[in-house]
Amino acid sequence: MKISRRSLLKLGTVTGVAAGMGARWPFNAKVFGQGQGVAAAAEAAKMVPGACRVCGGNCGILGKVVDGRMVKIDGNPTNFNNRDGALCVKGNSGTKFEYDPDRVLYPLQRVGARGEGKFKRISWDEAREIVAEALTKYKETPEKVVFSGVINDYEPHNDFFKFFYGTPNMVGRGRSICDASKRRSTDITFGWEQHHNGYDFLNSKYIILWGRSISHGPHYAGTPRDIWEAKQKGAKVVVIDPRCQPDAGVFADEWVPIKAGTDMALALAMINVIVEEGLYDKEFVEKWTVGFDKLTAHIKQYTPAWAAGITGIPTATITAIAREFARTKPAYIDWQKGILFHSDAFQVGRAFNILMGITGNIDVPGGLVINVGAKKGTAVKFPTPPKRPGLTDSKKYPVVKSHMLFKIYEGILEDKVKVWFLNENNPLHSIPEPARLKGALESGKLELMVAFETHIGETAMYADLILPDATCYERWQVLGSRAVYPNMHVRTPIVAPLGEAKDFNEFILEVAKDMGYSDFAVTTIMKEYANLVLKNSADPEVAVLTVDAIKEMGGTWEKPSAAKYKKHLSKLSEAELAGTTVDEATGKVIKDGAAVGVMVDGVAYKGFNTPSKKFEIYSAQLAGWGYDALPTYVVPEGYKLDSEAEYPLRFVSYHGINTAQTNARTFNNPYLAEVRPENYLDINADTAARLGIRDGDLVEVLSAVGKVQVKAHITQGMQPDTVAMQHGFGHRTPDCKVANSRGASSNDVSRLLFDPIGGQVASNETLVKVRKIG
Repeated sequence: MKISRRSLLKLGTVTGVAAGMGARWPFNAKVFGQGQGVAAAAEAAKMVPGACRVCGGNCGILGKVVDGRMVKIDGNPTNFNNRDGALCVKGNSGTKFEYDPDRVLYPLQRVGARGEGKFKRISWDEAREIVAEALTKYKETPEKVVFSGVINDYEPHNDFFKFFYGTPNMVGRGRSICDASKRRSTDITFGWEQHHNGYDFLNSKYIILWGRSISHGPHYAGTPRDIWEAKQKGAKVVVIDPRCQPDAGVFADEWVPIKAGTDMALALAMINVIVEEGLYDKEFVEKWTVGFDKLTAHIKQYTPAWAAGITGIPTATITAIAREFARTKPAYIDWQKGILFHSDAFQVGRAFNILMGITGNIDVPGGLVINVGAKKGTAVKFPTPPKRPGLTDSKKYPVVKSHMLFKIYEGILEDKVKVWFLNENNPLHSIPEPARLKGALESGKLELMVAFETHIGETAMYADLILPDATCYERWQVLGSRAVYPNMHVRTPIVAPLGEAKDFNEFILEVAKDMGYSDFAVTTIMKEYANLVLKNSADPEVAVLTVDAIKEMGGTWEKPSAAKYKKHLSKLSEAELAGTTVDEATGKVIKDGAAVGVMVDGVAYKGFNTPSKKFEIYSAQLAGWGYDALPTYVVPEGYKLDSEAEYPLRFVSYHGINTAQTNARTFNNPYLAEVRPENYLDINADTAARLGIRDGDLVEVLSAVGKVQVKAHITQGMQPDTVAMQHGFGHRTPDCKVANSRGASSNDVSRLLFDPIGGQVASNETLVKVRKIG
């Protein structure tokens, strides 16, 4: 089944404003923060450039400051991430985050039992002593120390723990529960880790939003405008999703409802059509890919008729989308959480990459663009720490780069983890089956847990120390942007930190100085550290910059003249060719035992950053590690664990505009609570009728691992075999009064599974049954 835009309008998924608007997408339609004395004090106000951080997009902002207080937030029109000054509802609501009365503003130490939530106020000096003592204790065995949270290269927390202290356990929150499998799938296929970037919608002619909501989880606030403007220029948008999510109503020409977890079958069938009908880009395939011959034989089994029986999508629809995608150039597939939260996410990502690769849509305008950022330097010279065993066994999981977050639970119980630092990290709410982590925390085996947070969430309640982190409006930071040319922008303090809040990076610099790491702690001031990152850049144009200079430029520095596509066609220079040899069998250009380029038509190119220096359809690396070298369909593991007779529905969670990728930065925000006061269960109207459920009824959603009660939302905009619930609700946090006990948590139902190749948590792979309460 596919549903056209006319049918979507009949379903009522397009609002009157969105359906009737002209050339501009009114993403700033509702602006929070108005009416707070701004108009009366307009003459006294000043606009300070900064960067948002209520999600990971880091969009440029301008904070309006009156008498030292930020009263309003606008988008910064100079920033590439949110061009023309677009800002989403989360960014607009930032004043309520900054001045939340429930914020932690002073260092706290636990005085009750772990998890009891009883703390006393202490000084920063006392906190430093406690942390330094614990780190000193494990200085010879740093693998017993874990840092988890938002990890940024070129910043003190990463530089200290990874290179100077030497722990191998840097666990990126955003990797294992956000985009780990996507990053690894693109890296293995063509040598670049893609996350929320890589698109060039303004120049696209055919866009597939596959398990991805742009309008409700844009990451970069300018993205919805880009798609809307592409549509004004004639681009076609297809949404593939079990749920008729907002993009289907706002952007889509077609919505294709797919049975949850069957995306691999559809992708393989599309490849089948393109290969069998000769619709692929013959020049790119012949010159720049490895393994197309193997793909041709492998893909014959995956016909559209075969996929129709698995996905619930008619054969004709599958064939039509494949043909349109191949014939309409440039084309792009944007995919995210709807795919990533499955155990086959890495291989599904490989299939998407192959679809874009064989159709000639890699690193071209409007296709999948390999982004480049400005070259940052390191603030100090890094030592090379000894190799130590980490939480994730690299032999068992050779593709995984960032440790899997849930491995911390096992590490605590196995006495491998004794000290745990967290930042912007609440796994007791963000990871399925939270009772497993709770059991580890209550085991008594963890000696010290330190949470750098703005709010006391479920996990922070178990900490020994809660240290008040500065918000994104109170700190310095050098940031990159999503672009095909060198660029960067700065996060600057729009206002002074409230109470005793402090950038946790400065705390780490202070602790390192106390411990005698003089080669690292050359300063304890984050602004100075950021300036060293600029000064030590290998790019002379960056090396002369300072954070103040970029601030004076409006907050953004960029070099559009250096934009370049098809970077694999960059030729090796004479200096780079000196001392090289050519492998006659593969064409690889070898220098000092390593491939530095590849010969194509007698020319030495740099190629892709892969072992073959080409786009690897067939991956010899994966084969060597014992994985499928070509994407292969298997029923995802989670659907094999329970009986579909007992649990007949597939359960998925999704992010909404008010909660996407935000952790503590939005969950207690009253403005965003107003946007959606509670979550509900989306269920197909025919499925609901069969179960005797009406709109608004209280229902129980039951899986083999847990259950929740939530109201039903009856809609034709759901695939009949799938039910869905928005993530980010159901907090049990008495210190956060807005969030506490509002809605239900999807992770109380979801199984804790993961992608064994990419390392991604697979929380959307759970079977459930639904019944009416009362």
